[in-house]
Amino acid sequence: MRNPALIAIVAATVACNQGGTTATAGSGSAGKPPAAAPAPPAAPPAPAPPATAPPATGKPLREALAEAVAGKPMLLALDAKGQLIARTPDGSSTSVLLPGPYGDALHDGALDLVWLRRDAGLDVLDLRLPAPAVAKALATAPDKALEKLGDHITEPPHWDMTKGVVINLGTPCSRATGLVLDWSKGGIGTTTGGEGVKVVAKDWFAAQEHRTRRDQPPGFTRKLTKPHKVPKGVGSCRADAKEELGKAECGHGLYFGATNYELVIVSANSEKCPAKQCRRYDGATKKYTPVPGIAADDLEGRTCGPFLFDGTGTSYLVDDQVCAGEACSSVGKQAIGWLDGERVLDAN
Repeated sequence: MRNPALIAIVAATVACNQGGTTATAGSGSAGKPPAAAPAPPAAPPAPAPPATAPPATGKPLREALAEAVAGKPMLLALDAKGQLIARTPDGSSTSVLLPGPYGDALHDGALDLVWLRRDAGLDVLDLRLPAPAVAKALATAPDKALEKLGDHITEPPHWDMTKGVVINLGTPCSRATGLVLDWSKGGIGTTTGGEGVKVVAKDWFAAQEHRTRRDQPPGFTRKLTKPHKVPKGVGSCRADAKEELGKAECGHGLYFGATNYELVIVSANSEKCPAKQCRRYDGATKKYTPVPGIAADDLEGRTCGPFLFDGTGTSYLVDDQVCAGEACSSVGKQAIGWLDGERVLDAN
């Protein structure tokens, strides 16, 4: 005979369990808490402000650009499209000066000129003229001819009206080619490989032969008081010091701008390109670290310079990077210089 009390207890237990299962069914599994709601998608990064045209104030272009950003530092660069731009380091303000496209450029702060190499010639921008910016075509060339002579203008062109124009074009780890455009030949190139290059604006060179130079901030050339003993595992100076270049250069360097760091040569081998490699040294921690803006594994990186510092000596340009402290970002194709002039540091 069944016990009525026991039957009642069992029935109550079953009913309780069925209620629990029903309560958690929404979680997909009996007895488990509900799954957390998915996190909302991250907000997309704010778009960069659109590039603007230089302000047409009637003032020299260099002054107008500086005033437009209330005197903040401005750098000159070729962006990813090969356009010549002026922008603040953080990219909050950008002006497209010339559409290009250009493959290389060089800023001459003393003369307020930007020299620009295009596929088939050489242009110049005069920062002392008012906006809008206008490129002046100075020389024509067969397609890619200037690039074949050297992929970079290594120093500002110089000229006089009795002989001609000299344009130094170089490639990393090779001597610059001095392209001579001879007036006695009608401004045609006399350098091997440059015979097809020809001046098309002799009047411009004549008018600017005695152009006034503007004072420039001094470069950073202060050498370390004594060389460091480069530790094992940093660079290759342990082996390089056995050869002439390594013996003369290893452990030497320069104070790194107006920062608390030093730039120390940690490799010096004349059979490699580049012959020298540098690391940034922190005297407080006694540590060597890669120079921000250049990948640590880039064996062809220009780790010893040149670095183009701004007037404060704390922000600098190298290759396509603008760096402030540890933070670096790309400007596109090439960082050229600072609107008010660059303070060069080069341990090469």
